[in-house]
Amino acid sequence: MSRRRPAYEYKRLPQQDETMVRDRVDGFTADQFRKPPPKFPWKAIIFSTFLCITGAVSLVFAVLISIGYIHERYLDRQLPLLILGSIMFIPGCYHVVVAYRAFMHHPGFTYDDIPDFD
Repeated sequence: MSRRRPAYEYKRLPQQDETMVRDRVDGFTADQFRKPPPKFPWKAIIFSTFLCITGAVSLVFAVLISIGYIHERYLDRQLPLLILGSIMFIPGCYHVVVAYRAFMHHPGFTYDDIPDFD
């Protein structure tokens, strides 16, 4: 049986100096409460943009069918296009607007307001 050295080594922690002890009167440090910078939610913004564009196209086709620009044999597809287009367009457009305002640093808007899919 061979004895190998472990890939890790234990080291003693350095002793705390007096300045660090003064900062930690109650056992907490200020570094614990710093908020990390927000991550840019790429997946959520791409998905929101897809929903917004697909919903807008569905709504346009529903309106074109209803005004008779597209042949009336497709009239049975008007209501599903209108409902699905609305379901996709409203939340997609909302999240795209929130992402735009967070990107432009408008007060009250952050990337934390956009749901993350990770």
